[in-house]
Amino acid sequence: MPAVRDRMRQVRNRWIDQTLLRLEQARRQLEQGEGDILLLGDSSCLYWAHADTDRTLIPELLAERTGASIVTVAGGGYDARMHDALLRVLGMADNRPRAVLACLAIRPNTATHVREHPLHGHGRTRAALARISPPLRRVRAFANGGSAAPKREVAEFRARTVTTRWGGTATLGERLAKVEGLGPPPWPTEVEQMRFDYFHGQPVHDDNPGLADLTAFGRRLDEYGVPAVVCWSQVPVAHGERLFPGEFETAIEHDLGLVEQALCQGSTRLDGLLKPVLEDTDFQDYRNGIEHYSYSGRVKVADEMAKALAALGV
Repeated sequence: MPAVRDRMRQVRNRWIDQTLLRLEQARRQLEQGEGDILLLGDSSCLYWAHADTDRTLIPELLAERTGASIVTVAGGGYDARMHDALLRVLGMADNRPRAVLACLAIRPNTATHVREHPLHGHGRTRAALARISPPLRRVRAFANGGSAAPKREVAEFRARTVTTRWGGTATLGERLAKVEGLGPPPWPTEVEQMRFDYFHGQPVHDDNPGLADLTAFGRRLDEYGVPAVVCWSQVPVAHGERLFPGEFETAIEHDLGLVEQALCQGSTRLDGLLKPVLEDTDFQDYRNGIEHYSYSGRVKVADEMAKALAALGV
């Protein structure tokens, strides 16, 4: 049955672009005056931990804390390019929310394994978004982009060469072959190190193309014309530091500093990223290296988001 569901999902996604579907829902909500806060999310807004007894997600937690109606457009791998493209389209409409809240992780913006991924890089979707022009009446999701990747693109992606801090130079396929199919944790320490290096080991340099994308998104936030908050979707830094003592935290701070600087360079409305303080237990599983939260983590993130919005008078 899981294989059948996967096949059905692939067929659906080949014809119906899920991002465009969510965007049309958001457009209608805003047009009808049903949206107080526009949340441009990433996968941190979509997942819970298997151990959670309460699986309430960040958008719902934020609504509980603010009493506001939340319009959410979120997806795995969403980066500044995607948020910029979504906001450009929504900016064609007259109605505005009271504020925009965006979630951004480092690696979707700067790392090859996400930016150039045939699915998670969302190239087809962004191309479809770029073809939308005013007046904005309806966003068509059927046969307009698609969220499926041909095998050829997957093979080309896996053949890409990347140099990381701790793993040296290798193709993405060579790196993935060492960590795929291992099942859930616990894993040997060397497997955790390979995962953290794959996800977070590619250094961010001043010429990373993602930095220009972040600056462009900052400008787009200004153009949209409402108060804005951008929250950092965090990695399990403490565990990364245990895996790479004296190195991991410094590396993340360096990369995050460039990301934050680039974003704020484009915006007069932002003075930095929102950075909730999270512990190991606040992550879905701190050993997997992914920016997903447990219930306690989602509560902390939603609390900080609500405080930031209140500080802006929203």
